[in-house]
Amino acid sequence: MKKFILILLLLLPFCYSASAQKVLKRPLEFVVADSIFVLPKGDHNIIMDIMAVAPFASPHPIVATKADVKEAKQHMDVDPQLPLREAIYEHAKRLLMTGAAHYAEILSNSYFRTFPHTLADATIYSLADREGAAQHILNLTGTIIATDNKRNVYVNLFENCVCRIHTQKFRMLLDIVSQYPEGPMVKLRIDGLEESNTPFALHIRIPEQGAANKYFVNGHEIIRPVIENGYLVIDRKWHNGEEVYFILQEL
Repeated sequence: MKKFILILLLLLPFCYSASAQKVLKRPLEFVVADSIFVLPKGDHNIIMDIMAVAPFASPHPIVATKADVKEAKQHMDVDPQLPLREAIYEHAKRLLMTGAAHYAEILSNSYFRTFPHTLADATIYSLADREGAAQHILNLTGTIIATDNKRNVYVNLFENCVCRIHTQKFRMLLDIVSQYPEGPMVKLRIDGLEESNTPFALHIRIPEQGAANKYFVNGHEIIRPVIENGYLVIDRKWHNGEEVYFILQEL
């Protein structure tokens, strides 16, 4: 099973033309993991699982440096020979450099499946492996949200959580209520804005294995949804209490 997951994650990049992606003029930034409060789904709380295995772990931010950008302009594809954990971080950096949802799909597979499986199974994995998985989940928690530090917010992973988002243009709380990946419903609620009519663009990843055919803002269907780089883009003036939701098909 472990080998199957490893092969699956490493083969995913070859199903997609990474070299066709353009590098952004300025990389995106992940929200600091400490600004995200993850809520349990039912009786399961992955943060409590982490604390039980690695009580003193703290998240390490994932960033795209100038050297990363320079290298990506020459060669965007991730080396298929990299170990799984290194490959995950390379894909995270490419998400920051391109704003392409394909890379977030790979992070989602790791966040929801690979590392939690390692963390939970003490019968197969050593304590060192489980501590390593705990650290990687903490690091990947920050990848739930990315911004351009101005007016664009990217929602990459669908975990029940409350995120504090600060950019140069505004501050807000984003509440994510999600059944994914076990169920089809995802809802996002805007709160904490200091002013009404705050303009920003919300980019919501559409998972590759289940595309929604209807999207709603405050209960009203979006007639002509804008999809860019694998994200649903909603660019408007926002108020506190407004909601976006959609139902993923074919899960």
